[in-house]
Amino acid sequence: GSPLVEKLYTPFQPLAAIETGMLATRLSDAMSILVSMGVPVGQTSRLNRAVRVLQNVHEDGHYPSAESELIEVGNAIKLAFQLVRTIEAVHDSRPPAIIESLRRALKGRLSDTHSTDAHRAQSELYLGLVLAASGMKTGAPRPGSRKSPDYVVEIDTAAFSVEVKRPGSQAAIESKIAEAVHQTNEYASHPAVIALDLSDLWPVSTGVRDVAVTELQNKGVFRAATELARLQVVRRGSQAGYSRVGVLFCFAESFLWEAPAPHPVPKAAVMMYAEVFPDAYEGLIVEQARKLRQSLVSGFEETG
Repeated sequence: GSPLVEKLYTPFQPLAAIETGMLATRLSDAMSILVSMGVPVGQTSRLNRAVRVLQNVHEDGHYPSAESELIEVGNAIKLAFQLVRTIEAVHDSRPPAIIESLRRALKGRLSDTHSTDAHRAQSELYLGLVLAASGMKTGAPRPGSRKSPDYVVEIDTAAFSVEVKRPGSQAAIESKIAEAVHQTNEYASHPAVIALDLSDLWPVSTGVRDVAVTELQNKGVFRAATELARLQVVRRGSQAGYSRVGVLFCFAESFLWEAPAPHPVPKAAVMMYAEVFPDAYEGLIVEQARKLRQSLVSGFEETG
Protein backbone atom coordinates (compact mmCIF):
# COMPACT_ATOMS: atom_id res chain seq x y z
CA GLY A 1 0.00 0.00 0.00
CA SER A 2 0.89 3.67 -0.07
CA PRO A 3 3.62 4.72 2.38
CA LEU A 4 1.55 7.77 3.38
CA VAL A 5 -1.61 8.26 5.40
CA GLU A 6 -2.99 11.74 6.02
CA LYS A 7 -6.36 12.47 7.59
CA LEU A 8 -8.33 15.14 9.39
CA TYR A 9 -10.42 14.02 12.36
CA THR A 10 -12.87 15.74 14.68
CA PRO A 11 -12.44 13.79 17.95
CA PHE A 12 -15.59 14.93 19.72
CA GLN A 13 -18.75 16.88 19.13
CA PRO A 14 -18.84 20.35 20.69
CA LEU A 15 -18.85 19.89 24.45
CA ALA A 16 -21.96 21.53 25.92
CA ALA A 17 -21.21 23.86 28.83
CA ILE A 18 -23.49 21.84 31.09
CA GLU A 19 -21.32 18.74 30.48
CA THR A 20 -18.19 20.36 31.93
CA GLY A 21 -19.41 19.53 35.44
CA MET A 22 -19.14 15.80 34.73
CA LEU A 23 -15.68 16.35 33.24
CA ALA A 24 -14.62 18.26 36.37
CA THR A 25 -15.80 15.38 38.56
CA ARG A 26 -13.88 12.82 36.53
CA LEU A 27 -10.75 14.96 36.69
CA SER A 28 -11.14 15.38 40.46
CA ASP A 29 -11.47 11.61 40.87
CA ALA A 30 -8.39 11.08 38.70
CA MET A 31 -6.46 13.52 40.89
CA SER A 32 -7.25 11.37 43.93
CA ILE A 33 -5.90 8.33 42.09
CA LEU A 34 -2.80 10.32 41.15
CA VAL A 35 -2.13 11.16 44.80
CA SER A 36 -2.52 7.47 45.71
CA MET A 37 0.14 6.75 43.08
CA GLY A 38 2.60 8.97 44.93
CA VAL A 39 2.24 12.05 42.74
CA PRO A 40 1.36 15.09 44.88
CA VAL A 41 -1.09 17.59 43.41
CA GLY A 42 -0.70 21.06 44.92
CA GLN A 43 -3.64 23.36 45.51
CA THR A 44 -2.18 25.82 43.02
CA SER A 45 -1.42 23.21 40.36
CA ARG A 46 -2.91 23.53 36.88
CA LEU A 47 -4.90 20.36 37.56
CA ASN A 48 -6.75 21.89 40.50
CA ARG A 49 -7.21 25.05 38.50
CA ALA A 50 -8.70 23.01 35.64
CA VAL A 51 -11.27 21.45 37.99
CA ARG A 52 -12.34 24.89 39.25
CA VAL A 53 -12.53 26.36 35.74
CA LEU A 54 -14.69 23.49 34.47
CA GLN A 55 -16.95 23.70 37.51
CA ASN A 56 -17.39 27.44 36.96
CA VAL A 57 -18.47 26.89 33.34
CA HIS A 58 -20.97 24.26 34.49
CA GLU A 59 -22.41 26.58 37.13
CA ASP A 60 -22.65 29.51 34.69
CA GLY A 61 -24.35 27.33 32.09
CA HIS A 62 -22.31 28.83 29.24
CA TYR A 63 -18.72 29.40 28.13
CA PRO A 64 -17.08 32.77 28.89
CA SER A 65 -16.34 35.41 26.26
CA ALA A 66 -13.04 36.85 27.48
CA GLU A 67 -9.99 35.58 25.57
CA SER A 68 -7.96 34.87 28.71
CA GLU A 69 -10.79 32.78 30.15
CA LEU A 70 -11.30 30.85 26.91
CA ILE A 71 -7.61 29.90 26.83
CA GLU A 72 -7.91 28.46 30.34
CA VAL A 73 -11.15 26.62 29.55
CA GLY A 74 -9.70 25.13 26.36
CA ASN A 75 -6.58 23.95 28.18
CA ALA A 76 -8.73 22.54 30.99
CA ILE A 77 -10.83 20.49 28.56
CA LYS A 78 -7.76 19.07 26.77
CA LEU A 79 -5.96 18.37 30.05
CA ALA A 80 -9.00 16.60 31.51
CA PHE A 81 -9.62 14.38 28.48
CA GLN A 82 -5.97 13.33 28.24
CA LEU A 83 -5.01 12.93 31.89
CA VAL A 84 -8.17 11.17 33.06
CA ARG A 85 -7.70 8.42 30.48
CA THR A 86 -3.97 8.16 31.15
CA ILE A 87 -4.36 7.93 34.93
CA GLU A 88 -7.14 5.36 34.66
CA ALA A 89 -4.99 3.29 32.27
CA VAL A 90 -1.81 3.18 34.40
CA HIS A 91 -2.96 3.39 38.03
CA ASP A 92 -2.36 -0.36 38.53
CA SER A 93 0.89 -0.84 36.58
CA ARG A 94 2.42 2.57 37.45
CA PRO A 95 5.31 2.56 34.94
CA PRO A 96 8.02 4.95 36.26
CA ALA A 97 8.45 6.79 32.94
CA ILE A 98 4.71 7.53 32.73
CA ILE A 99 4.64 8.67 36.36
CA GLU A 100 7.46 11.10 35.55
CA SER A 101 5.54 12.46 32.55
CA LEU A 102 2.46 12.90 34.76
CA ARG A 103 4.53 14.89 37.26
CA ARG A 104 5.74 17.16 34.48
CA ALA A 105 2.21 17.59 33.11
CA LEU A 106 1.14 19.17 36.42
CA LYS A 107 3.64 22.02 36.14
CA GLY A 108 3.14 25.47 34.70
CA ARG A 109 -0.08 27.44 34.49
CA LEU A 110 -3.40 26.62 32.90
CA SER A 111 -3.14 29.88 30.96
CA ASP A 112 0.12 28.84 29.26
CA THR A 113 0.07 28.68 25.49
CA HIS A 114 2.44 27.06 23.01
CA SER A 115 5.45 24.96 23.97
CA THR A 116 6.00 24.35 27.68
CA ASP A 117 7.43 21.35 29.52
CA ALA A 118 3.93 20.50 30.77
CA HIS A 119 2.52 20.58 27.24
CA ARG A 120 5.41 18.45 25.99
CA ALA A 121 4.62 15.92 28.72
CA GLN A 122 0.97 15.92 27.60
CA SER A 123 2.12 15.12 24.05
CA GLU A 124 4.06 12.11 25.34
CA LEU A 125 1.11 10.91 27.40
CA TYR A 126 -1.30 11.39 24.50
CA LEU A 127 0.83 9.26 22.20
CA GLY A 128 0.97 6.65 24.96
CA LEU A 129 -2.83 6.53 24.87
CA VAL A 130 -2.73 6.10 21.08
CA LEU A 131 -0.24 3.23 21.39
CA ALA A 132 -2.31 1.57 24.13
CA ALA A 133 -5.47 1.90 22.03
CA SER A 134 -3.66 0.41 19.02
CA GLY A 135 -3.33 -2.97 20.69
CA MET A 136 0.42 -3.15 20.16
CA LYS A 137 2.60 -4.43 22.99
CA THR A 138 3.90 -1.19 24.46
CA GLY A 139 6.45 -0.42 27.16
CA ALA A 140 8.00 2.75 28.57
CA PRO A 141 11.73 2.36 29.31
CA ARG A 142 12.65 3.10 32.93
CA PRO A 143 14.35 6.52 33.23
CA GLY A 144 18.09 6.14 33.79
CA SER A 145 21.46 7.72 33.22
CA ARG A 146 21.41 7.21 29.47
CA LYS A 147 19.05 8.61 26.87
CA SER A 148 16.06 6.45 26.12
CA PRO A 149 12.98 6.75 23.90
CA ASP A 150 9.55 7.49 25.33
CA TYR A 151 8.20 4.07 24.36
CA VAL A 152 9.20 0.74 22.84
CA VAL A 153 6.56 -1.16 20.86
CA GLU A 154 6.61 -4.67 19.45
CA ILE A 155 4.99 -5.78 16.25
CA ASP A 156 5.61 -9.23 14.75
CA THR A 157 8.46 -9.69 17.27
CA ALA A 158 10.25 -6.58 15.92
CA ALA A 159 10.88 -3.85 18.52
CA PHE A 160 10.61 -0.19 17.54
CA SER A 161 11.85 2.75 19.63
CA VAL A 162 9.29 5.58 19.71
CA GLU A 163 10.32 9.14 20.54
CA VAL A 164 7.85 12.04 20.85
CA LYS A 165 8.85 15.65 20.24
CA ARG A 166 6.83 18.88 20.27
CA PRO A 167 8.56 21.65 18.29
CA GLY A 168 7.59 25.16 19.30
CA SER A 169 7.91 26.50 15.77
CA GLN A 170 8.48 25.34 12.21
CA ALA A 171 12.11 26.43 12.55
CA ALA A 172 12.55 24.00 15.45
CA ILE A 173 11.41 20.91 13.53
CA GLU A 174 14.89 20.06 12.26
CA SER A 175 16.55 20.17 15.69
CA LYS A 176 13.73 18.21 17.33
CA ILE A 177 13.97 15.42 14.76
CA ALA A 178 17.75 15.36 15.22
CA GLU A 179 17.26 15.03 19.00
CA ALA A 180 14.77 12.20 18.53
CA VAL A 181 17.08 10.34 16.14
CA HIS A 182 19.97 10.72 18.59
CA GLN A 183 17.89 9.41 21.52
CA THR A 184 16.59 6.36 19.70
CA ASN A 185 20.02 5.62 18.26
CA GLU A 186 21.71 5.87 21.67
CA TYR A 187 19.19 3.53 23.30
CA ALA A 188 19.33 0.44 21.10
CA SER A 189 19.72 -0.75 17.53
CA HIS A 190 15.94 -0.93 17.06
CA PRO A 191 14.25 0.71 14.09
CA ALA A 192 12.68 4.02 15.12
CA VAL A 193 9.37 5.85 15.03
CA ILE A 194 9.67 9.64 15.22
CA ALA A 195 6.44 11.24 16.47
CA LEU A 196 5.93 15.01 16.24
CA ASP A 197 3.14 16.95 17.94
CA LEU A 198 2.81 20.03 15.72
CA SER A 199 0.02 21.71 17.70
CA ASP A 200 2.21 24.68 18.70
CA LEU A 201 2.69 25.70 15.08
CA TRP A 202 -0.85 27.09 15.00
CA PRO A 203 -1.88 30.46 16.43
CA VAL A 204 -4.11 30.54 19.51
CA SER A 205 -7.63 31.22 18.22
CA THR A 206 -10.31 32.19 20.70
CA GLY A 207 -12.92 34.06 18.65
CA VAL A 208 -13.16 32.47 15.20
CA ARG A 209 -16.27 33.31 13.21
CA ASP A 210 -15.58 30.91 10.33
CA VAL A 211 -14.10 27.71 11.76
CA ALA A 212 -13.90 26.01 8.34
CA VAL A 213 -11.62 28.75 6.96
CA THR A 214 -9.35 28.68 10.01
CA GLU A 215 -9.12 24.87 9.92
CA LEU A 216 -8.17 25.07 6.24
CA GLN A 217 -5.40 27.54 7.08
CA ASN A 218 -4.22 25.26 9.89
CA LYS A 219 -4.20 22.29 7.54
CA GLY A 220 -1.91 24.23 5.20
CA VAL A 221 0.52 24.91 8.05
CA PHE A 222 0.36 21.25 9.08
CA ARG A 223 1.08 19.98 5.57
CA ALA A 224 4.05 22.35 5.16
CA ALA A 225 5.48 21.16 8.49
CA THR A 226 5.05 17.46 7.71
CA GLU A 227 6.72 17.95 4.32
CA LEU A 228 9.67 19.66 6.03
CA ALA A 229 9.97 16.76 8.48
CA ARG A 230 9.65 14.14 5.74
CA LEU A 231 12.35 15.75 3.60
CA GLN A 232 14.75 15.84 6.53
CA VAL A 233 14.38 12.09 7.10
CA VAL A 234 14.65 11.34 3.36
CA ARG A 235 17.68 13.54 2.70
CA ARG A 236 19.59 12.18 5.67
CA GLY A 237 18.43 8.60 5.19
CA SER A 238 21.95 7.28 4.72
CA GLN A 239 23.27 8.87 7.93
CA ALA A 240 23.66 6.99 11.20
CA GLY A 241 20.42 7.00 13.13
CA TYR A 242 18.30 8.35 10.28
CA SER A 243 18.76 5.07 8.40
CA ARG A 244 16.76 3.40 11.19
CA VAL A 245 13.73 5.71 10.99
CA GLY A 246 10.97 3.43 9.72
CA VAL A 247 7.94 5.61 10.46
CA LEU A 248 7.31 9.34 10.76
CA PHE A 249 4.09 10.09 12.65
CA CYS A 250 2.84 13.67 12.98
CA PHE A 251 -0.27 14.93 14.71
CA ALA A 252 -1.72 18.24 15.87
CA GLU A 253 -4.77 19.37 17.78
CA SER A 254 -6.77 22.36 16.64
CA PHE A 255 -8.91 23.78 19.45
CA LEU A 256 -10.92 26.75 18.20
CA TRP A 257 -13.67 28.85 19.74
CA GLU A 258 -16.47 29.67 17.33
CA ALA A 259 -17.93 33.03 18.25
CA PRO A 260 -21.66 33.04 17.56
CA ALA A 261 -23.97 35.11 19.76
CA PRO A 262 -24.42 35.01 22.65
CA HIS A 263 -21.53 32.73 23.77
CA PRO A 264 -18.53 30.97 22.17
CA VAL A 265 -18.68 27.26 21.28
CA PRO A 266 -15.63 24.93 21.31
CA LYS A 267 -14.66 23.25 18.04
CA ALA A 268 -11.87 20.68 17.99
CA ALA A 269 -10.12 18.84 15.18
CA VAL A 270 -7.07 16.59 15.15
CA MET A 271 -4.83 16.23 12.11
CA MET A 272 -2.66 13.18 11.54
CA TYR A 273 0.05 12.13 9.09
CA ALA A 274 1.96 8.83 8.99
CA GLU A 275 4.61 7.74 6.52
CA VAL A 276 6.68 4.57 6.17
CA PHE A 277 10.22 4.77 4.78
CA PRO A 278 10.73 1.51 2.86
CA ASP A 279 14.54 1.77 2.75
CA ALA A 280 14.91 2.11 6.52
CA TYR A 281 16.88 -0.57 8.35
CA GLU A 282 18.17 -1.82 4.99
CA GLY A 283 14.61 -2.60 3.93
CA LEU A 284 14.27 -5.39 6.47
CA ILE A 285 11.32 -3.99 8.46
CA VAL A 286 8.99 -2.72 5.72
CA GLU A 287 6.07 -5.03 6.53
CA GLN A 288 6.37 -4.46 10.28
CA ALA A 289 6.58 -0.69 9.72
CA ARG A 290 3.42 -0.77 7.59
CA LYS A 291 1.57 -2.77 10.23
CA LEU A 292 2.82 -0.37 12.90
CA ARG A 293 1.59 2.60 10.86
CA GLN A 294 -1.84 1.01 10.49
CA SER A 295 -1.93 0.27 14.23
CA LEU A 296 -1.03 3.91 14.95
CA VAL A 297 -3.84 5.12 12.67
CA SER A 298 -6.31 2.74 14.38
CA GLY A 299 -5.17 3.82 17.83
CA PHE A 300 -5.43 7.46 16.80
CA GLU A 301 -8.99 7.00 15.54
CA GLU A 302 -9.90 5.12 18.71
CA THR A 303 -8.40 7.77 21.00
CA GLY A 304 -9.77 10.79 19.13
